[in-house]
Amino acid sequence: MANVVLVIDRSGSMSHLPFDQARQAALAVAQSLRPSDRVAVVSFGNDTRVDLPSSRAGDKASLTAVLESMRSGGSTPGADGLVAGLRQAERGFVAGGGINRVVLLTDGGFNRGVTAPRALVDLARAQKRRGIYLSVLGFGGGAADFRLESLADQVDGVYEHALSWADARRLGAKIAAQEVVARDVKIQVRFDPVQVASWKLVGYENRGLANRDFRRDEVDGGELATGHHVTALYELIPNRGLASSAVKVTVRYQHPHREGAREAWATLSGEQLSDGRGSPDLRFAAGVVAFARVLTRERRGMANALMWDVGELDDALTWISRGVSTRPTPARRAFLELAHSARAAMPH
Repeated sequence: MANVVLVIDRSGSMSHLPFDQARQAALAVAQSLRPSDRVAVVSFGNDTRVDLPSSRAGDKASLTAVLESMRSGGSTPGADGLVAGLRQAERGFVAGGGINRVVLLTDGGFNRGVTAPRALVDLARAQKRRGIYLSVLGFGGGAADFRLESLADQVDGVYEHALSWADARRLGAKIAAQEVVARDVKIQVRFDPVQVASWKLVGYENRGLANRDFRRDEVDGGELATGHHVTALYELIPNRGLASSAVKVTVRYQHPHREGAREAWATLSGEQLSDGRGSPDLRFAAGVVAFARVLTRERRGMANALMWDVGELDDALTWISRGVSTRPTPARRAFLELAHSARAAMPH
């Protein structure tokens, strides 16, 4: 059974497309719920109000009417809306392994009341300890992406950003179906120093974890929900070649409703890490990173960069193209077009 609270930003900065897409995402969440589930709707603008108290999700017509009657305008008291949403989640709390989730739909431009990220994190962390989780769905130009992502990260929540109508519907349905299957999840990757001369994690600067904290359970990890996957990319420089057990990956986690950590691990061989073994999705991600690295070197004016960047960019375009052909989403097609434009501007 699920208990979901939709907290919708109807301030002036959300006017027009962001607000309409937020309502579309909220509707997708609501339509994905079962009649026995519970749902509530809270909104904030010049005032904060409970538009629909926690009730059974079977009455789709009333829920749709509430969402369609909303109008945007005014300031953005985000903390007030979050507090009201968490209170509704408490009232509809489902014990015994149920899903309890607050979904915040906003552009993140909080400008009234509590606006500091630390205070917002404290609000959500207190409820996480009770088993109420936070999902943040961002809309608009993305100026407050860092604030929203940081808020979700620090309470082990989930953050997504909707770039289109299709994203709004897809992410809304995805969030509704998410059930936490593991909490305080930590991942440790170790490289055999005999086989790997050096390595670098590309990205994830804001999710780093010190080695000493991996088995310290008082240090929070992330939550893992159904359908959830992440991609981490490493750049390796091997000593000679990679053989068996070149990499060891360990996952440490706790059951969502029971104390006590568990661990699972696996090793990867050189063959598994070879260029031809990655999935199209992984190769697409690697292509995007390679493309970004070329542009970063150009911006920094590294000496003789163009002598070898063109070949790297061609490799990246190959990986990106394969990823687009496998899953031709609008965002992927747009990125491929951008990459081709950059390649056309470089020497041949």
